[in-house]
Amino acid sequence: MKLFLLCCLIAACSLLNAHKASAQTDKTHPSLKKAELRAESLTKLSVMDKYPVEPELTAKCKTWSLNAATVLKLLPLAKPVEVNVIDASYNTLPVSMEGIIVINGKEWKCSINAGSFIWLYGDKEKYVYAWNNKSLDKYFVTGRDLGE
Repeated sequence: MKLFLLCCLIAACSLLNAHKASAQTDKTHPSLKKAELRAESLTKLSVMDKYPVEPELTAKCKTWSLNAATVLKLLPLAKPVEVNVIDASYNTLPVSMEGIIVINGKEWKCSINAGSFIWLYGDKEKYVYAWNNKSLDKYFVTGRDLGE
């Protein structure tokens, strides 16, 4: 019984620490809730010739793109994540949409990967966000992969 209670206490502490880490992430990442996109700067970048993907993804990667209106709709739905989450749970594909996003008057270079995540690059900082809602998978070549 003591071992069970100790395990429960450890699990509760782990959840609390994960929640604190998540809250800290939300504070450090710029909010995308009211981001403004410069549509004329959004372009597709493909490096499939250097980094080929599985045959079933090749056709999807070749035809995948996002327009400015879709990006504006998707941005507020992206959640801040840590790099290790991207490495462990998302496919990094050799195709992305590149452009400029203006958040609260500050310009950020952005790279939206077809694997359903986005990088923001400032002068000295960079942040990553991801979409992990299954209903949004239709906008990407692949969504979050949890080994399903």
